[in-house]
Amino acid sequence: MGKVSLARLLRPPRRVPQLFRVPGRETPKLFKFVTSATFRFDPFSWEARAIREVWRDLSSRRYAQANPRAKLDVELLRGGASTLAMSFVDGDKKVFEADAVSAKELLSEIWYTAFSIEFDFLKDNKPLPS
Repeated sequence: MGKVSLARLLRPPRRVPQLFRVPGRETPKLFKFVTSATFRFDPFSWEARAIREVWRDLSSRRYAQANPRAKLDVELLRGGASTLAMSFVDGDKKVFEADAVSAKELLSEIWYTAFSIEFDFLKDNKPLPS
């Protein structure tokens, strides 16, 4: 066993956010619970990096084939906060502030919301969206 410095032992642990993790093959199934998404961001802002990554990911062919009725809109801003407004099949609407979070955290929130809607559908014996 190697030596460990005192400074390393006294260093506070890194904060790792608890993310809702979903296997990649399950995400298109959860995307079926999304009816629309509106991305608002400044394309030249460094703070908009996370929302641009989420936009690129959700506008891919994989999600378009999973839910062709989902409407993805982009509104380009000059300055201002980046936001993602999403509507789900149960009528729930959520607005995510995207300036201070990573793309993984933003996707984690989206998948968590979709998973909870799926759980409610299964619990109430409602037919899942196709």
